[in-house]
Amino acid sequence: RRGHLENGHPMNLRNVRIGARLGIGFALVLVLLTAGLIGGNLARERSMRHLNEGLQGATAKVALAESMKGALLEAAMATRNIGLQADVAGTQAQEAPFKDQPKHYAQSREALMELGLTDAEKEILATIARLDQESEKPKMEAVGQSLLFNTEVAAKVNTTRIDPLHRQAIDQINKLVELQHTALRELLDETAASARPLGTLLYLPGPLALA
Repeated sequence: RRGHLENGHPMNLRNVRIGARLGIGFALVLVLLTAGLIGGNLARERSMRHLNEGLQGATAKVALAESMKGALLEAAMATRNIGLQADVAGTQAQEAPFKDQPKHYAQSREALMELGLTDAEKEILATIARLDQESEKPKMEAVGQSLLFNTEVAAKVNTTRIDPLHRQAIDQINKLVELQHTALRELLDETAASARPLGTLLYLPGPLALA
């Protein structure tokens, strides 16, 4: 069992000088520690990148959904205010928000769709689009009555036909926001779960190197 590499037999470490043995040992320690460090960092970076992407996406969706809700409320208020005016000057003063807020609403909705949606989110947006379409006719009717200064008729259209549809749309937007909060909680739970094996990966090379 004293064979050497030259005659084809495996090397026995007892025949290797102590300095060489120490060098081999330190080399193994360095390899193990380096492998653990590199592997742990790569896994951690991948996990953090996934977390950051999820956080950014959900946060952007929440911001756009809140923008939609704000624009919807502002547009409803403008429609109501037009119906309360008793002269041309007052009506004209409300025309800008009446026209601008639907544009902001549509822009936020388009930006939200470009982020990529789940099936549940697509279903919610489809419901909102249907409610928006249903509210167009009574909205135009309310504005028409307002321009004729039939304030009582315009107010009745707002309260009985437009407001219920707006409340349903806001409920759907709130559902969309809640979906993002749920996605964030699931993402944080997933990240925490993935951190446990990562901790094992980081600590395992230590005992191995010591051995």
